[in-house]
Amino acid sequence: MDCNKYCCGTCISIGNTITSQPGTPASVTNSGSCCCPVLNFTIPEGEPGRDGAPATITVGTTTTGAPGTNASVTNSGTAQNAVLNFTIPAGQNGNDGNDGSDGNSATVTVGTTTTGAPGTNASVTNSGTAQNAVLNFTIPAGQNGKTPVITVGLTTTLEPDEPATATATPTQNGVQIDFGIPKGEPGGTTPQSFASFINYIALFTNASPLLFYPLTADSTGQIEQISMDQISLEPGYYLISYSVSAILSEPGYMQVTPSYNSASHIETGIYFSTSQGSSTANGSNTIIIYAPEKTTFYLTYNSNVESRDGAVSITILKLQI
Repeated sequence: MDCNKYCCGTCISIGNTITSQPGTPASVTNSGSCCCPVLNFTIPEGEPGRDGAPATITVGTTTTGAPGTNASVTNSGTAQNAVLNFTIPAGQNGNDGNDGSDGNSATVTVGTTTTGAPGTNASVTNSGTAQNAVLNFTIPAGQNGKTPVITVGLTTTLEPDEPATATATPTQNGVQIDFGIPKGEPGGTTPQSFASFINYIALFTNASPLLFYPLTADSTGQIEQISMDQISLEPGYYLISYSVSAILSEPGYMQVTPSYNSASHIETGIYFSTSQGSSTANGSNTIIIYAPEKTTFYLTYNSNVESRDGAVSITILKLQI
């Protein structure tokens, strides 16, 4: 039927309004006539609110603060994707007066991050140790399409032997995390190992080890004189300085060779020659040696002429690696 031809006017009325499933298309149908349509509406239900995306937490930087300063935690990320930066103070001065810089600072890493059900409580647990915390987060998903907001709250500096803590408190929009971070252990130093040995106005014998006497004894047991001509060294690196002098009765030479690690080392020795009698031959050297196992150190003297008024000094320092 041609409505424009037969209808003198148009009357429109509303029929049914039907709610369809979410995601289906809306539609309008006419159950009346051309001239007097009855419009029936089908309108899909709105999408249900989806749970908000879970928040994420990562550790950014960990900085060692000066002894005595406060620990702190800052968020350089966003409220939904937090990047936590920790500042953990080093230990206070040790009993030996050390500045504490070698105290062990606590470390913090993120373990697991679990998404909890909307409306449940957030929680933080430490699966590590008091000094090396591994924080596991449970953060509830947001309700009705909202992503939870992570807020860094208070940061408390704890004593070195206290465990690290992280407390999660639900807020209106997400969760606030309060941290307790232990400061570093008190600083301390390893006792230094050193010793020195000396001899003077001595007669040196060709092809024989040089004799010497203790001048400064090592209190740590790492450097020990075991005979008049031998020094025992525990495994490690050593800085050794030595000097030798003697008056040669006739023109000749003086050669001094160190021995360690069961071998002679002429490459680290000293050599001096004279062109006339009653002249002084002298030399010195400073070397760094590595002893992979306990070793014996000594100096061997060689000369083609007689000598007198010999002098020798040895200084040994164990290096801290």
